[in-house]
Amino acid sequence: MTDRDGRPDPLIVHSVVDIARILRAEGNPVSWSAANLFVPDTSERTALGELDLAVISELDVLGDTCLRPHNRLDRAEELVRSDVARRVPPSGLARLASHTEDWAAVEHGRIRPLRVLSQRYVEDVDFYENRVAAQLVDRLGEHLTRRIHELSTLAEGLLDLSEYEQALRTRQSWRRLDRVARLVARAISDTSASAGAINENLDRLLSARARLRALLSTPVLRSANRRARLPTRLMRTNLFTSDRRYRRIGALWERWAVQNTRESARRQAANSEFPRAYRDYVTAMSLRALAVLGYVPQDATPISGHSTTVRLSGPAGELTWSIAVGGVVTLAAGNEVLVRVIPTELDLSAAVPEPVRAEWLDQINRTPEPAIIAYPGLRADRAALSPSLRQRLHPVGFGSGVCVVPINPLEIEGEERMARALRWTVQGLRFTKEYPPEVQLQAPPHLANGAWFRLAGRQRIAILRNPSAEERAALDPSTETRQPRTRDDDSLDTALALFKLFETCPCCHTRNDVQARDRDTFQCTCQVCGTVWGTRVCGPCSKRYPILWPRNTVIDQTNGDRLDMTAGADVLSLPCADQHIAPGSRYRCPWCHRCGGQPNCGCHTA
Repeated sequence: MTDRDGRPDPLIVHSVVDIARILRAEGNPVSWSAANLFVPDTSERTALGELDLAVISELDVLGDTCLRPHNRLDRAEELVRSDVARRVPPSGLARLASHTEDWAAVEHGRIRPLRVLSQRYVEDVDFYENRVAAQLVDRLGEHLTRRIHELSTLAEGLLDLSEYEQALRTRQSWRRLDRVARLVARAISDTSASAGAINENLDRLLSARARLRALLSTPVLRSANRRARLPTRLMRTNLFTSDRRYRRIGALWERWAVQNTRESARRQAANSEFPRAYRDYVTAMSLRALAVLGYVPQDATPISGHSTTVRLSGPAGELTWSIAVGGVVTLAAGNEVLVRVIPTELDLSAAVPEPVRAEWLDQINRTPEPAIIAYPGLRADRAALSPSLRQRLHPVGFGSGVCVVPINPLEIEGEERMARALRWTVQGLRFTKEYPPEVQLQAPPHLANGAWFRLAGRQRIAILRNPSAEERAALDPSTETRQPRTRDDDSLDTALALFKLFETCPCCHTRNDVQARDRDTFQCTCQVCGTVWGTRVCGPCSKRYPILWPRNTVIDQTNGDRLDMTAGADVLSLPCADQHIAPGSRYRCPWCHRCGGQPNCGCHTA
């Protein structure tokens, strides 16, 4: 039930606002990292409210009134044959005199009529009280439709929890297994509503809406004016005062009016607060996702609006996390900006006119890279899009261009989605850009290409792996004679510090040795968890791309949602879809979208 202007689902709006208020009250990155960002306690929303129960209990009275309403006699005029006319009003004689086509003949100066305007009495139900009953059916139907959508969306969210619980029993990386277990446990601990209770209430509301729709063929709904403007506060007429059925309909109308007024005010307040709340929500989600990658805040620095900077420590070094104007999160390593996380309150997957969506996509294309754009889209809306558009708004793997990820409290996998996008920019892109690090020496090296470096110029070397003390001493004999440190020593130390990024396992964060490969690529295999990561070279486009393959991983690349469920954050470039090769032995290039096994491997080009 997204808006044609791109406003997100009302349930997302209210959930984000509620979570943002909790985050502001806690106010520091440590508590944000531990907060539950899944939909808050759903018991209030899933329970049937006063109006819901009133609708169910008063359906019999409303149906009886629509079937057997009070009516009034009214006079109607119609053109009939003269032999069946019962009463001809004066206006009928005047009409006969002016319409000669209705004359049968003129005999001896007298008109013998063929058709005349006859008057008859009819039952009239189109008056104030019945208009109230008819419009009440319409308005209660709208209310039930909103509630049904809300409960259905919540049920889908709990179904995600159930699917994640089942995923705990499937073959996957044990590190991701631990993350998923903790994520599900945190969400379940704050969610008191059960799927059974939601489905029970959903069935009751669906049954009530079906009975309301059955009233559309009743006399009141067919004859009463359902478009006439009625005041919210009813006039106390004789029927509403003295007739039992109409008195109960009036009471039900007043219940609806009170509920509608309260919801309208709450909805207006939530809509005005949502842009800021969603920025806070995405900000907290970025911290949670960075924790998945091993980066946690060094202290509980209060987060107070803009210009807040937090230092994150991780197994591969330190990062700087900061908030700028507009809620844009910037992540940097030293003086180098790694990525910007940009929240937008527009639901990019909403059912909007295509020119509107085209304008949104054009703005995304013009966003400077590297960047991650987070938007509050729902899976049901994405499923209604064309495959190409769905791939654009929730891609199966990242590559060139801005990373676009749907983030909202109703889908538990939002944390893994954000972590996957951050892994691509914080780790994957750095693998390809920063390996091998190069060092400018003050003088040509004493050795030619060694096992841990190669010449990249007359006084420049590219470091392929961390050298031993003996290997480094062979490059610069001054280190053995304990001479004062030189500028070359500082340059080497700076370059070798980058190997902390290459050597650290992306999954379990332990240090391992880098194995240099040809064409400036590398590969590592974790001795603890068996994860393989590194870089490869694409044959068709000759560009380097990053890889990550946790042991025991089975990836479903059908769409972005299935990738969330099966791989989560633990993927960089996508593996080849060929079922006849060893898993993780061949990959599809994220830049040109080609695979070495095409066209027979099953991989699709972009």
